[in-house]
Amino acid sequence: MFRNLIDNLLSWFRKDDRFLVVEITPRGVRATEALANFSEKIIRIFTPRNYQGLVDFKKRGKILENTKIVLSLSHEFATTVYETLFFARENKKAEISEAELDNVASSAVWKVFDKHRAAAAVKMSVGEADVALSDINVWSMALDGRKVLNPLGFPGKKIEMLVSETMIPKEVVVALASVFPKELVVLISESAMSFARVTREAARQREQFLFSHVGDKITSLIMSRGGDIVHHDSFGWGTDDAAAGLAKEFLEDGKIADSVVASYNLKRGSQFFLQKAESIMEKEYKLFAHGMSRVFKELNGRLAYIYAPRVLPDFVFRIPLRNKSGRIVKIFPAGEKLISDNFGFVVKYEVGVKEILGDNVLFHILDAHLAPPASLADMIGKKRMRWLARNK
Repeated sequence: MFRNLIDNLLSWFRKDDRFLVVEITPRGVRATEALANFSEKIIRIFTPRNYQGLVDFKKRGKILENTKIVLSLSHEFATTVYETLFFARENKKAEISEAELDNVASSAVWKVFDKHRAAAAVKMSVGEADVALSDINVWSMALDGRKVLNPLGFPGKKIEMLVSETMIPKEVVVALASVFPKELVVLISESAMSFARVTREAARQREQFLFSHVGDKITSLIMSRGGDIVHHDSFGWGTDDAAAGLAKEFLEDGKIADSVVASYNLKRGSQFFLQKAESIMEKEYKLFAHGMSRVFKELNGRLAYIYAPRVLPDFVFRIPLRNKSGRIVKIFPAGEKLISDNFGFVVKYEVGVKEILGDNVLFHILDAHLAPPASLADMIGKKRMRWLARNK
């Protein structure tokens, strides 16, 4: 508590950005404060607070001034997609006007929403008419393959635009608006998509890869291909299932199971113990391995990144996956080490917080930080989003 107070005071002198990362799942709401100094590449993450839901957060939660709020929603409550769109111009020699850019950006917003809302409705178990657009970003634009910050005044044959949209159920939109000040919210995103996008940037990976987000009960599979990132598949298995299975192996004693897993991960114990522990854990991860194998049999991708809030045993990254062409799939972990190695950030946690949060908050802060600066196309897109919200 004292250390938290000191860090908060020092933030006034260090020009830290204050974040509140709010993770919303069927289990409830978890809110975590953090301070980020992006010039010095230091992120400080404090002890999270848990709430039964948004109503409980509204009663007991606290939002400080000058706070950047990041809303991270689980797959049940949000669907985020990143898609690249191309628009051929009728008069390639004419300079792009603001009216034309308005038309292109508006058309992009509608096309992505119209294309993905049916699948989003199924994924979130709501009717198609109940899907609302809650966040949009125009990440980049290009003219004839050349990136431009502002295409106004330039000629060209083809406009290329990378757009991200987050769709959530209308009732969730209303609930969020009643709790969080709109002017403080910097990002609303599906949690697994935030992990996938930050992983792609950290790994500087442009080759097609599958991102596997292992949740408590569901493993979400995200496909990254070029600039596009979309939900690919999911299957009903998560870290809770592994923990429950391991507890059964040890007479329903979860503490013993956790101790065995920790010892195995740290490679503390005799060779016999480590082999026996690995054998027991492999049985519990068979469903995960089967799910990954099933998906890759239909893909030609050769790369997979895996993330889970809890530490995964290292044999998970040795699962013998083969793709549709029979080629071996390389598997890599996604997490703090990848971010530190490639972005150079130092992450400091209060005692015990890392074990509670995993790398969740770190990913969500970086997802917000890496978002593009406001552009004319972005402002037009957000205006169109609000227009759609009023007319749906």
